[in-house]
Amino acid sequence: MEIPVNLYNYNIYFMQYYCENNIIKTDHETSTTLTIAANRFDGKMYETPDESNTSGEGYYNLKKMPVEKDGCFYFEEDASLGFSMTGKSRSWLITLDGKLPYAYVTKKEFLEKQKHMLLMAKPKSIESSKESLKMIEEGEL
Repeated sequence: MEIPVNLYNYNIYFMQYYCENNIIKTDHETSTTLTIAANRFDGKMYETPDESNTSGEGYYNLKKMPVEKDGCFYFEEDASLGFSMTGKSRSWLITLDGKLPYAYVTKKEFLEKQKHMLLMAKPKSIESSKESLKMIEEGEL
């Protein structure tokens, strides 16, 4: 997948301080972080999935739909902190002209496109499996 923009990430980890024998120390781990990212979106998205993209991907599956507020879209989710604890995770999607970089599709549209893409990929997958079996039988793999 070609990315026509520069990607940027900045991470801050907030460590808890404590005092031990009159010495200030920090914990060695934390689950409290702040990540600032530009031009990143976790997941693969395609503007128009087509027959040349037979990977079975092509749509981004959102756990929750974003909520629009003042031209920005935000996602609010529960995040796993480990040890069966959860915390809050918030992400904002800042867009040009308040337009989302994707379009919503119905489940039916999604499944029809996925079915078509998988049917297109099936012959190639079968051929690849036959080649692998042949190499195994010949002891090359």
